[in-house]
Amino acid sequence: MKDELGAKITTKSEWDFPAKVLLALSMIPGLIFLLVFLWRSGWDADGSRQFSLSDDAMISMTYARTLAETGEWVWFPGADRVQGFTNPLWTAYMTLLHKLGLEGSDAALGVSLTGIFLILALSVLGALIVHRALAGSRYEVIAATVTAATIPFLYPLAYWTLRGMEVALLSLFALLMILGVTDAVNVRGSETISLRPLILAAVAAVLGILTRMDFVALAVVLFAWGIVWTRNRVSRFRLIKVLFLPILSSLIIVLFFQYLYWGDWLPNTYYLKIAGYSPLDRIERGFLVSMKLVPFLSLIALFIYLALRYGDLATIRMVTALGSLILIVVMYSIWVGGDAWEWNRMANRYVSIGLPSAVVIVFIVLGSILAKSNQEAFRSPLNVLLLTPLLGLMYTIFIFSDTNLYASLMLGIVLILLSVVLFANIARIKSSQFQSAILTMVVISFMVLTTTSAFPAAAWLINRGGGHVAHDQLVTAYGKALALVTQKRAVIAVVWAGATAYYSRRPMVDLLGKSDRVIAKVPPIGDLHPGHNKYDYEYSIKQLQPDVVFQLWGKNEADVQKLKEWGYILRCHEGVGAAWYRAGSSLVNWSLLDDCSS
Repeated sequence: MKDELGAKITTKSEWDFPAKVLLALSMIPGLIFLLVFLWRSGWDADGSRQFSLSDDAMISMTYARTLAETGEWVWFPGADRVQGFTNPLWTAYMTLLHKLGLEGSDAALGVSLTGIFLILALSVLGALIVHRALAGSRYEVIAATVTAATIPFLYPLAYWTLRGMEVALLSLFALLMILGVTDAVNVRGSETISLRPLILAAVAAVLGILTRMDFVALAVVLFAWGIVWTRNRVSRFRLIKVLFLPILSSLIIVLFFQYLYWGDWLPNTYYLKIAGYSPLDRIERGFLVSMKLVPFLSLIALFIYLALRYGDLATIRMVTALGSLILIVVMYSIWVGGDAWEWNRMANRYVSIGLPSAVVIVFIVLGSILAKSNQEAFRSPLNVLLLTPLLGLMYTIFIFSDTNLYASLMLGIVLILLSVVLFANIARIKSSQFQSAILTMVVISFMVLTTTSAFPAAAWLINRGGGHVAHDQLVTAYGKALALVTQKRAVIAVVWAGATAYYSRRPMVDLLGKSDRVIAKVPPIGDLHPGHNKYDYEYSIKQLQPDVVFQLWGKNEADVQKLKEWGYILRCHEGVGAAWYRAGSSLVNWSLLDDCSS
């Protein structure tokens, strides 16, 4: 009886009202998680809840506010034209928020709430792709529903997005482009590709490139797959005209705009993170830090293998396109040497773009195979491939662990083991076929979330919101305090160039070079640490002579001695702490400072 009911509610190619209600209900737990994450990322101050974003996102916010207030797309009013961000469309959206009157905590909250909306949109789009891929299958509704329920709980996706990065936006554009290309070439009964989905793909590609120029890599690969999958010259010409030309045009426009406005063909951060490092050095570090992805990647490899072995042509094409996205973001992460924050045991902001696509792959393949009553298909490759997550976990423990997170690492191992045991025995469970299919999908969702999110989510629970909350509160207070001890034209040298610059509203010297083209192109110092290996105090401090040196990177006694020689004295303030001030500067409120040189 339950199998018959399952068949009745899942065999329609179009969702009826109950199926749509089920989809909406499935996202409520994820929405609650996202809202709780956002709330716990704030803190109480001045009688209200305060919010902020990650350091890089707050740099983009500062550029956005300056553009909104002055019409100049620079870091602060009067600054040199340097592109200290890589996400023009996302920064333009932040500008719109400031134009609407949002400021400070309210603007940061607006960005995070937008991120929640984007993640929910990803859930709906992912469910739609699964629904379309399984059209007519008795499991299309349940597979689509579990997809929508899983995506909001991808912790790296939630973390980077709600911390102000453009991760969910890029992932959304990627899925839209994949949907457009695969729909265009999979038209049944026609030798010519469909125009409307191809236009959707082109729009998504253009918006993706405007968001981050390196989105062009995915756009070109999907165009290439479209060429491979089409059968005649007319279709290929349409692909070139409707898809490739917009991709090429948008790339050229972005390049020329960057050169004409900021004076460089590429964002300043490209030179900061790439120039001066050999490809071998970057790849070596990128590969090392990517090893923490082994549990997740091995699981996805299993489902790609199953798709290639058991899927039909349309399924193989969809999985190929989705898998290409995952491969591109992982390879890109390796090529650039990973990210600066690889210590957090989770996918970095580059790789996180591909996580929703991975969920979609899993449930397309699951729904397709379960519809064929072929659960045994999972068992032959399972014994070999599911050993890899365990090896990856062992590696993660030795390379990325610390004593404070020992409990979360152990929890991750337990979750992986439990998932493997459940998955390996799923075919032996004595229940109706429909019940078994639902259980299988729930267990696989559990495995996906475990391999992507167990460690960081456990740390988030243990640390009551994560270490970023204390940091956000600290740098926000620093920015406001620096505004008190200096005049408006005072120049401040900083390492934390996000909230400190935003809230102080002062001209800045970026000691690590994100917004300084001179520093971005100096030789790197020490081991590769993307964006944190270039500084030159002779230039940034001695030559530029900031009024305040708030922070130093790589501080040592020799640097302190140089500061003294260059005319800086150590002073303290309750809100600022100890900092170096240029002696005799008329732009420092000396009466508010205490002598702490001893």
